[in-house]
Amino acid sequence: MCRVVLLVIALLFICNSVALPHHTLGTEPISVHPNTLRLVDEHFREVNFHGMNVVVKSFPWIPDLVNFNVETSFNAKDMETFQELGFNGIRLGTMWPGVEPERDQYNMTYLQSLKQLVTDAETYGIYSLLDMHQDVMSEKFCGEGVPLWAAIPANDSLFPWPMSPIYNASVSGIPTPEECALQSWSSYYFTQATGSAFQNLYDNNYGLRDSWANFWENVALTFADTGAAVLGYELMNEPWAGDAVANITLMLPGVADRVNLQKMWDVGAESIRSVDESHAIFFEGVTWDWVGVGFTDVPGGSKWRNKSVLSYHFYKPPDFSIEVQFAARADDMKRLQCGGFLTEAWVYDWAVLDKCDAVAQSWLLWEYKPFFGPKTGFSNSIWNSNGTLNVEYVSMLSRTYAKIVAGTTLVQNFNNVTKAYLLVFKGDKLVTTNTTKIYLNEAVHYPNGFDVVVSTSQGSDYVSWAHTARNHIDVQHNLAVIGENSTVTITVVPSA
Repeated sequence: MCRVVLLVIALLFICNSVALPHHTLGTEPISVHPNTLRLVDEHFREVNFHGMNVVVKSFPWIPDLVNFNVETSFNAKDMETFQELGFNGIRLGTMWPGVEPERDQYNMTYLQSLKQLVTDAETYGIYSLLDMHQDVMSEKFCGEGVPLWAAIPANDSLFPWPMSPIYNASVSGIPTPEECALQSWSSYYFTQATGSAFQNLYDNNYGLRDSWANFWENVALTFADTGAAVLGYELMNEPWAGDAVANITLMLPGVADRVNLQKMWDVGAESIRSVDESHAIFFEGVTWDWVGVGFTDVPGGSKWRNKSVLSYHFYKPPDFSIEVQFAARADDMKRLQCGGFLTEAWVYDWAVLDKCDAVAQSWLLWEYKPFFGPKTGFSNSIWNSNGTLNVEYVSMLSRTYAKIVAGTTLVQNFNNVTKAYLLVFKGDKLVTTNTTKIYLNEAVHYPNGFDVVVSTSQGSDYVSWAHTARNHIDVQHNLAVIGENSTVTITVVPSA
C-alpha cells in the first residue's frame, strides 16, 4: 500500500513540475545504420523510441485534438503526459477511409488535421509513425481499414461463408454490431469474402492496388516536409495473406510475403518515393512468419535499405516464444539489411520490454486509448475511467532508457524492482556528436534522488554527465579517444 501511495503522489507531482525539454532529434528523418542496422539520427547516433499506438478505427478516423477525454483524445494534455512518462513515439492511424472516402476524392482537411497532430506532437519530443491500419479490411467484414468502395470480394462470396450463414443481407452490405459479435473479430479473416477482397487488392483487380498507391502518394506528399517529426510510413498493418480459401498454400510462413506482398510493397514504395525520398518505409509480413519473412528485398529494392524498417508484432497467440520471434526478426534484418521496430505488443507484457532493451529495439505498444466506435482488438489503456493514470502501468512502462546513444549499444537494462539502470556502448567512427541522452522518471522511480556513475575503458577523464533537466541526463564522451574498441559505461541507481 505504501508503494501505491508513493506512486500516486509521484503522479500528482506532474501537475506542479518544471517544464521538460522538448526536442530530442534534429531536423532530418531517421535512417538505418549501414553496419549495425539500428535506427540513427542525422549524427549517426542510435535512437530509441518508447510509445503507444494512437489509432482511431472508425469515423472521424482521428482523435479529438481539442478536448481531453480518457477514451478519445490526443491533445496537449495527452502529449504532456507522454513527455512526462518518457514516451517519444506514436504509431498514428493514417486511415485510408479518412483520406479517400470516395474514390479519387481526397479529404485534405483530414490530412491537414493529421499533419497538425504530428507537428504539435514534435514540439513535445514525440515522433509519429504513419500507419495505414487495417484489421479484417472493412466494415463489410466486421473490421476496418479500406474505404467501402475498395472492399470488393469475389462475386460469389457471401460473408461470412464458410463460417456461418450470410450476415450482410441488408442494402448497405454492412453487418450489424450484433452480427459481428457472434464470432471473434480475427476469425473473419478466414471467410472467402475477406480473402478474395484482399486478393483483388493485391492483384490490382478493378485498379484497387493503384488506388492504394495513390493514397500513399497523397499522404507522403502531405508529410514530405515534416523532417524528423515523422518516423516513416507503415504500408499496411498486419496484412492478410490473400485468398487462402482458394489457395491454402498462402498460409505457409513466407509464401504470402513472396507471392502477394512483395509486389504490393514495391508499388507502394514507388509511389511514396516519387514525392518523398527522405522518410523511412516500414513494412510487415504476415503475422505468422515465425521462421522468417518471405521477402527477398526491401520495398523498392536494395538502394533503399537505409530507409527501410521491418515492422513486427508480438502477441500470444499467434506468437509462442519471445526468443523465437526476436531471433527470427534479427535474421530477417540481417538478410534484408534493414532496420527493425516492434510496432505492437500488449501494454502489460513486461518481458517484451526487457527483451527490446536487450536487443536494442524500439517499441510502440497496443494501445494508448480505445478511441471511437467498435474495436477489433483493444488492449488496456494507461488511463483509468475516472481520469487518473493507472499507477501499475506507469511504473512498468515509464522506464529509464537512452533515447539517444552516441555509439553502438552493447548492454541496456532497467531493473523495475531495484530501479538500477545500466548502459554500455562502444564508440562508432560514424558518430559526429558526443551527447548521449537518458530519460529517467524521477518522481516514480527515484523519489529520493539518484546517483550516476560514468566511466570509460580508457579512464574516467574522457566522460562526464549533467542533470540537464528534470527526468533527463546528458552524458558526453571524448569522440577522439573513445573509438570502436573502447566503451562507455553508465549506471543510474536510487540514492540511499
